[in-house]
Amino acid sequence: MTGLLGATSPSPLWYLTRGSGLVALLLLTGTVVLGILGSLRFSTPAWPRFVQQGLHRNLSLLTVILVPIHVITSVADGFVPLTIFDAFVPFNAKYRPIWVGLGAIAFDLLIALVITSLLRHKIGQPSWRFVHWLAYLCWPIALIHGIGTGSDATDALVVLIDGICVVAVLISLGWRLYSGWPRNAALRTTAALGAVVATLGIVIFSVVGPFSPNWAKRAGSKVNAVVVSSNKSPTSTTTTSPSNSTLISTPFSANFTGTVSTSQQNSQGYVTVSIKGSLSLAGSPILSLSITGIPSESGVEMVSSSVTLGSYKGIITNLSGTQVIAKLTGSNGNKIQMTSNFQLQQNSSQASGTVSGVSVSR
Repeated sequence: MTGLLGATSPSPLWYLTRGSGLVALLLLTGTVVLGILGSLRFSTPAWPRFVQQGLHRNLSLLTVILVPIHVITSVADGFVPLTIFDAFVPFNAKYRPIWVGLGAIAFDLLIALVITSLLRHKIGQPSWRFVHWLAYLCWPIALIHGIGTGSDATDALVVLIDGICVVAVLISLGWRLYSGWPRNAALRTTAALGAVVATLGIVIFSVVGPFSPNWAKRAGSKVNAVVVSSNKSPTSTTTTSPSNSTLISTPFSANFTGTVSTSQQNSQGYVTVSIKGSLSLAGSPILSLSITGIPSESGVEMVSSSVTLGSYKGIITNLSGTQVIAKLTGSNGNKIQMTSNFQLQQNSSQASGTVSGVSVSR
């Protein structure tokens, strides 16, 4: 079976998916906080209850609108292999099944809340209230889903947003438990201890999970592109020693023979695929590619790259499967567009293929 390298950097849908997920978490946090304040019947002349209730309702509606956008863009983007079925059925996804599954549970709870709210007068107040309180589970489940699934969970901005959400909920919950003390002291104490344990659990999970090396692999992400056991020197197609300073005439078309290797995942969950070998041209120039990105079912989703061919250097401009297109600039200022089609075998360090190049003006 031929392996895949992957695809180029994330599309606008990828950023919309991440952004909508973070905004949905903020809206859900606001909904939870306002719901807790509502249970306290908190109000002031500047903050009457009808304002609080209206804001709570509007934030809930915005959350209901934004979460489907998050789901649809996640599936449509194709950055990771998700189906619309995965959005509803927990733990079915091929990509990080546990953490994507938690998102499906939160989505299902949200759907249940919407349906019961529409049927509130038919199912009765007790049933609606039960589902309404059950829907509060959406918040911690959604939080853990975001931490476990998001490839950017360790980014400073994401950590800050998650921290703000946790602190806001803890403060409002602490206020709710303190209000009316010591009535139902045992129940309030148990709830407070549960909140502390849950918070510590989330912190510990973050440290040993997404914030530690190889999380993408442990979370269920797979690298189908290349799995190698060694970093052998490139095999030359001639008896001439390969040169990295060879001047290359264009246009050209040549065979490639070399090796491929995949690094261990770093603390960000990224891997680096390295391909290095020689071309069947005069002087046997060396071609070296480095592709860094997020592992997925389809290979590696490229985030950054570098390419050298003889005295030419540049980056990959398009990556689709095993086809690589790169723009390179030589030491003499000449520019070329290089197109490579690689044959990569899984569980093998050998690589072969064809490489062609033409001069370009820019």
